[in-house]
Amino acid sequence: MGKEKIVIGEILKPQGIRGELKVLPITEDIERFHILKEVYVGSEPKKRRVRGCRTLSGFAYLYLDGVLTRNDAEKLRGQLLSVDRKDAIPLKENEYFIADIIGCDIFDEEGVFLGTVKNVLKSGAADIFEAERDGKGFMFPFIEGIAEVFVEAKKITVDSKRFKEVVCYED
Repeated sequence: MGKEKIVIGEILKPQGIRGELKVLPITEDIERFHILKEVYVGSEPKKRRVRGCRTLSGFAYLYLDGVLTRNDAEKLRGQLLSVDRKDAIPLKENEYFIADIIGCDIFDEEGVFLGTVKNVLKSGAADIFEAERDGKGFMFPFIEGIAEVFVEAKKITVDSKRFKEVVCYED
């Protein structure tokens, strides 16, 4: 399964003046931040130690080593936070890491290639798979009965009838 790091959040902005970071979680379980000991910031090769964490209203607020002031925190705005795959929260049945979904090829039940997943958007009711074929984009919700995921094979099979009911194509 390719990627050795799993993205768990995005630094939105500094919070206060003491280097606290407001983080948008990109994980199903925001509570995972409370047990987080180390995290990669952006493309930095070394992990930073998590010195403190709190969660409030769907956001995580972190203190990291080397981030002591608002200016330090401002430099990290927009950076993704990731962990080693081995440190990721265990998945439940029928759960997948976004990193493993991106790059999967999509086929209908007859084996006809429909496109490749380029991104996964988190939304309230269901994740939205953004895909592309021959430069044309399309999106569909990942809801029960539409798609079956085979992560090891990097393949997604969709039910044609249900897929046609919900797919949205770019013009």
